[in-house]
Amino acid sequence: MLTLFQTAAGITTMWGLAGIAIVALLYFRNKQRGKVPPIAWAVVIGIVVLALVPTLGWLQLQREGIHQKDIYHLRVTVLDPQNTPVNDARVWSSTDAIPKKVDGGWEFSIPAGSKPPDGKLTIYAQVENAFWRGRRDIQLANDYYPTATLSLSADDRAHVLGIVQDQAGKGLADARVSVVGYPTEAITTKEGGNFVLPAHATDGQQVELHAERHGEAVDQWHPAGKFPAHLILNGKR
Repeated sequence: MLTLFQTAAGITTMWGLAGIAIVALLYFRNKQRGKVPPIAWAVVIGIVVLALVPTLGWLQLQREGIHQKDIYHLRVTVLDPQNTPVNDARVWSSTDAIPKKVDGGWEFSIPAGSKPPDGKLTIYAQVENAFWRGRRDIQLANDYYPTATLSLSADDRAHVLGIVQDQAGKGLADARVSVVGYPTEAITTKEGGNFVLPAHATDGQQVELHAERHGEAVDQWHPAGKFPAHLILNGKR
C-alpha cells in the first residue's frame, strides 16, 4: 500500500494517477478473490484526492487572478512646483475611490465595475498651507496597474473683493483701490464703494490692499476669495 502511494506521489498528471487507481483496484480484487475490500476503496480515494489537488489549486489561482484583474490599482506620485515628491498633500478623485498612502505616493483601488463609462478619471491634489493645487486626467484601459504623476502649482486665479466705507458705514465713491504690488490694476470705486480686483493669489491666501481718497490712505491685509473686505476711510472731501 505504501508503495502505491509513493508511486502516486511521483506522478504529475491526472491520467497517470487514474491508472494507478485502476491498478490498485485490480490488485486488491485479485488478492481478495474477486472482492474489493473497504481498504482498497480508501486507497483509491486517496489517489483521486492526489489527482484533484493540483487541479483545484490551479482553479483557485485562476479565480484569484481574475479577481485581481477586476480591480485597477492606480499609483499616483505628487510633485511640488520644484518637481520634488510631496508626502503631505490631500489627494482625491472624481470617483468614490479613497486613496491609500503608500511608499512614494498614493494608490487608488478602483473596481472595474465602477469605472466611468468613458474610462476617464480625474485625480486632484492640494497642499493647503502652501496654496498648491493640481489635477490630472487618467484614462483607465487595459492596464490594471497604471501610474501617474500629478504636478502642483500655485493657483493665482482668485479675486479679492470688498467695499470702501466711511466710519458710519456708508460706501464711498472715488476711492482708488489696488492690490499692493499691482498698482496698474487699481480701480476707482463708484457709488456704493464696492470693488473687485485680481488677487494674484489663491482662495484664502492673504493679500495686501491699498485704498486712498482725497489724500487719505489705508492699507489692510485680507484673504482672497468670496468674503468681502471692509476698508474704512474718514470720508472727508
